[in-house]
Amino acid sequence: MFMQLLTRSGLANADMVRAIGSLFTKSPKSSTLVGGLIHALVGLLFAFVYGVTLQLAGAQGLLFILLSTGIGFFHGFVMSFILVTAVAEHHPLKRFREAGLSVAISHLGGHVVYGFVIGVVFVLNGFTAPKIDRQVLSEVRDVYEDGSTLTASTDVAKLPLVQARASWGSSS
Repeated sequence: MFMQLLTRSGLANADMVRAIGSLFTKSPKSSTLVGGLIHALVGLLFAFVYGVTLQLAGAQGLLFILLSTGIGFFHGFVMSFILVTAVAEHHPLKRFREAGLSVAISHLGGHVVYGFVIGVVFVLNGFTAPKIDRQVLSEVRDVYEDGSTLTASTDVAKLPLVQARASWGSSS
């Protein structure tokens, strides 16, 4: 949507759906459906990658949104570079062969917006890292203060409060 607004406003030729579709169809007429499907599927894949990466990093709330937006910036920077240096040069349609600074900046901005939206959607739907119960962490630390280590074979269920208090996204 953001990219369509930029294209319609005349600020940049940022019509990604047709650009992607016409890479495969070599025609502007049949490019919208193919480009839309590819763009949507790749968007879902990257949303999954953003989400899993930030969940594994332990991000929650505003931090999740900020980091997702930052990943969007990095993703946009890389894609803008690839677009300007490689894709535009070899695109089958003349309309998409000229990708200057305005196109690169619009793609960077589009990816930043994408990262922000992904972060907000994940946070609003509760798909962020589990909240770590500080009481459980304290008790785990107390159990192992004697110098022993927590290993894969440790019976975690026997640690105090672990079963009762450690859960995804909620604490009692």
